[in-house]
Amino acid sequence: MQDDVGQLLASIKDMADAEKAKIRAQAEQEIAKITESTEAQARQFRDEAFARLEGQLRMESECIVGRAELEMRDRLIHEKNEALREVFELASGQIAALDDAETYKEIFKRLVQEAIGRINCEDMRLRISKTDMALWKSLKGEFPESIPVVLCDGPKGTVIVKTNDGSRSIDNSIDTRLEMAAEVMRRELVELLFDAETSGEKGK
Repeated sequence: MQDDVGQLLASIKDMADAEKAKIRAQAEQEIAKITESTEAQARQFRDEAFARLEGQLRMESECIVGRAELEMRDRLIHEKNEALREVFELASGQIAALDDAETYKEIFKRLVQEAIGRINCEDMRLRISKTDMALWKSLKGEFPESIPVVLCDGPKGTVIVKTNDGSRSIDNSIDTRLEMAAEVMRRELVELLFDAETSGEKGK
C-alpha cells in the first residue's frame, strides 16, 4: 500500500513537473514574441523619430541657407544702390557746376524741346528755375512766343511743362531725368540678381 502511494505521488510529481515545463516553455515563447514585438515597435519608433528629426534638420538647414541668401542679396542690392546714388549725386553736382556755358545751354535747350514736344499742345506754360532765367532769355527766340514762363525756386535745370488747364504735365528736369535713370538701373540690378538666382536654382 505504501508503495502504491509512493508511486502515485511520484506520478503526480512527474505530471506537475511536465506541466510546469510546458507552462515555462509557453511563457518563454510568449516572452520571446512580446520581446520581438517590442523591439520591432522600438525600431519603428526610432526610425520614425530619426525621419522626423532628419526632416526638421533639412527644413531648418534650408531656412538658414535661404535666409543667408536673402541677406546676401539684400546686402548686395543695398551696396549697389548706394553706389548708384553716389554716382548720380556726383553727376547731378557736376551738371549743376558746369563751367562750360555752351554745354549746359545745349542740355537745357534739349530738355525744353523734349518737354514741349511731348506735351504737343499750344496752350502750355513752362516752369524753370530762377537761376536759369538768363539762359532762357538767350534761348527763348528759338521757341514759340506764346509759351509763358513761370519762375520757381527749384534747382538749376528745372524744366516742367504744363497745359494751361493742368490736365497734362511733363517734368523733364535734370534731377528728374537722373532719378528716372537711377530707378531704371535699380530695377535692372534687381532683375539681374533674381535672374542669376533663378538660373542657379535651375542648374542645381
